[in-house]
Amino acid sequence: MSMFKCPHCMKEVQLEDGMAGQTVTCPHCSQQFVTPALNDIPMAQVNGLSAQPPQPESMATTSMILGIISFIGVPFCGLAALITGIISTSKINRSNGLLLGKGKAIAGIVFGCWSIIRIPILIIIAAMLLPAIQRSRESAKELICVSNLKCISFAITLYASSHKDSLPTSIEDIRGFIESDPVMKLMSDHSTLKCPISHEEYTLLPIEAKKFTEIKELSKTTVFICTKHKKIDIVAFADGHVETRPKKNTSQP
Repeated sequence: MSMFKCPHCMKEVQLEDGMAGQTVTCPHCSQQFVTPALNDIPMAQVNGLSAQPPQPESMATTSMILGIISFIGVPFCGLAALITGIISTSKINRSNGLLLGKGKAIAGIVFGCWSIIRIPILIIIAAMLLPAIQRSRESAKELICVSNLKCISFAITLYASSHKDSLPTSIEDIRGFIESDPVMKLMSDHSTLKCPISHEEYTLLPIEAKKFTEIKELSKTTVFICTKHKKIDIVAFADGHVETRPKKNTSQP
């Protein structure tokens, strides 16, 4: 006589040795199970001491480890975790309770699925955020351009006060005033005389007056205009202030 454990109710069932390797019905829970073959039964079991205990399924642990690795940042491990988890779960279901580790296999499947699914999710999120990021970059470049033109406009006033009220003839005439003034140098940083969009130097617009004091309306006299931005033009005036205008409303002076 040999003792077996029912894989369903885990109660011991005493059977004759001739029943080894056959399908039997448990007298406790009335569920059928297949007994191990005689040559697979440990000697202690043959002697009627105990039945063979369930063994852990090694692939279930592998699936869980791969799933955790894929979850923390290695996405290509997700597919391996998913495949090994499915295989391990199938083996455990067909073992009639002789293999353990189904929870680990399911964890590997869940982690693996998430690592695979999150890739297109991240791509969609990036596609949604990209226009906002581009717009933020454009806004930052517009602010830099406004700061540059303010520096240049103020430099014209400094140039006139140092050159007997004469107006500069080119951008090079006022470069030294911008680089020597601590406040304007701080505002303009290292892009003193260039548009951050095109990296081209600003061009001084022609002014009818020969002297700074001959300019009748400083607040309406345009000295620089930047047309390199997509939606706006940035205009600098002789009195030092700067305006931004939609392109459709901007007229070239």
